[in-house]
Amino acid sequence: MGYETPHQEGVIEIRNVITDVNNQDKIDNLQQVLAFAKQINNEKFDLGKPNLHLFINSPKEGVLLIHAKIWFTRDGAIVNMGDYRKVSLTNAKMLKKIVGYKDL
Repeated sequence: MGYETPHQEGVIEIRNVITDVNNQDKIDNLQQVLAFAKQINNEKFDLGKPNLHLFINSPKEGVLLIHAKIWFTRDGAIVNMGDYRKVSLTNAKMLKKIVGYKDL
């Protein structure tokens, strides 16, 4: 989990790493939130910089499985994983708690 640095464009500072060895329930919950987020069709967004970058890697293969850009909103979150998806407020709060999100 990382944040874009305010001083360097496009540089992501990694702040938290959750491994499935120690936190399988957290990884499972993250994947559930992302998998069941509702796809938003054909909408263009000007959301600015994401609040959070979430990377999910395969520990076995050592490859990136998911890079999600996340913008938190008043009513949940918008996630970009190649397409845009809407996350409910309840799931957005759970997502923040799981990754230890802190407003910058």
